[in-house]
Amino acid sequence: MNLRLKSSYFTDRASGGAKWVHLLMVLNELLEVIVQDTFSVDMHVNYILSICSQRIFLLKRLRDQRLPVKHLNTVFQALIVSRLLYAVPSWGCFLRAELSGKIDAFLRRAHRYGLAANILTVSELFDSVAQDFFQQSPVA
Repeated sequence: MNLRLKSSYFTDRASGGAKWVHLLMVLNELLEVIVQDTFSVDMHVNYILSICSQRIFLLKRLRDQRLPVKHLNTVFQALIVSRLLYAVPSWGCFLRAELSGKIDAFLRRAHRYGLAANILTVSELFDSVAQDFFQQSPVA
């Protein structure tokens, strides 16, 4: 993992802004979460949806090979839902309604293809992550 940045990058930025952008770049490399300097996650959501679309292609091939629906749903949870929820506490708070709609449309399409047992929504998924997180947190 390479965490070094080009020194010329810092000569183009003001001192305070460069430190903040440096932090975002390091987090991007560590977590593979794309957060733009305006705290927009548009690029990240588009990247995730492109990865998940490739995985949908694989799931369709499994469906065509007559994998039972129960098992298809398990593979869907493992390949798609886990990728959507990866590091969601770091980027989920920056999600706009438009991007939430894109993810919801993707999840509805997966259900329509017969790959997911239930129609999932972004808000349901994020709520389940938050609930799991707070149930695991130690009470002081």
